[in-house]
Amino acid sequence: MLGTRGRPAPTSLATAPHGGDAERIVEVRARAVAVEARQVPDAFARIRALDHVAAGVEAIVVAAIVVNIVITFGNALIRFLFAQDLPWSADIWSVLLSIITFLGAPAYFRRTNGMAYTALVDALTGLRRQALQACSLLILLGVCAVALAPYPIFLASQSAQTLPILGISGGVVGIWLGIGLVLLSVFAIERLLTLSVKAILIGAIGPALIALGTLVVVLVALWLVRQVGHTAEA
Repeated sequence: MLGTRGRPAPTSLATAPHGGDAERIVEVRARAVAVEARQVPDAFARIRALDHVAAGVEAIVVAAIVVNIVITFGNALIRFLFAQDLPWSADIWSVLLSIITFLGAPAYFRRTNGMAYTALVDALTGLRRQALQACSLLILLGVCAVALAPYPIFLASQSAQTLPILGISGGVVGIWLGIGLVLLSVFAIERLLTLSVKAILIGAIGPALIALGTLVVVLVALWLVRQVGHTAEA
């Protein structure tokens, strides 16, 4: 049956060529989406201010990509015509690749799920789905926190070095790592705000068990090292 302009007319669930099971699955998923929307009525309204931050980050990444392409093309052209390179290109590339990598990752993360494997999440609905999402986001926050803990030492070490040609501080390369980790944390928290408090509390069980297990392994390893040391002294 054709609708206006020769296009097929929309088909309702009642007349869809699927079986009753397919109709029930669609209905259940629609109800689950409606429930999730009611659970967080104002979450998106509170975090729209981050749109400007995300847009600024993406603009910086795009500008870095464009400059990188121009320098790469220009360097190749000069090499072909004059058999020499731009002497400062390696230093500029170090800065640009740092920007593209460490700012591009949070920008991509905010827009999509990235390279995440979401088959299990897609198979769930309601509270279970939100709890699993919260678990993954909290694990990401934990990884960012662990990486940020020694970051000041890393940045100080990078700042003490200088780029060989430009002669500027190496901190201009290393600083983007910290900014990227902070942005990832902020965007992860932004996603957490779209979940219910109950789902976040349930999802926190997984990261808590991981942290506890890691602590136990570290303590056991330290105890074994001490025992080996005492045995060697004896």
